[in-house]
This record gives sequence, structure tokens and C-alpha cells, in this order.
Amino acid sequence: MTELTQLFAVVAVLTGVVTSFSVWAPRRLWLKLAAFGVAMLFLPTAYAGLSRLLSMPKPVQLEW
Repeated sequence: MTELTQLFAVVAVLTGVVTSFSVWAPRRLWLKLAAFGVAMLFLPTAYAGLSRLLSMPKPVQLEW
């Protein structure tokens, strides 16, 4: 479970950085709000996707 927490922390930080770039850019207010909204929708989706991966077996092609 710690892998999920670490992966989600990385995803959340990267999402925050990209969102801060888009919010602080000299654009219209509705574009800034849209970028913030997309980031807020992305975080639960990313967490759900990462947690679903924990219950699936790893493909044989990815084994070393």
C-alpha cells in the first residue's frame, strides 16, 4: 500500500505544478478556473486508477 501512497504523492505534486503554471499564466479567468477544475477531477481519477492496478496481476512481458 505504500507504493500507492508514494505514486499518488508524485502524481499530486506534478498535477499541482502544472496547475500552478496554468493558473498563474496571464489568461482569462474562465480558463484558469477550467484548468483548476480539470486538475481537481484528475486527482481522484488518478487515485482510483492506481488503486485498481494493485489488484491486477503484472503481465509476464514486464517481468525481468
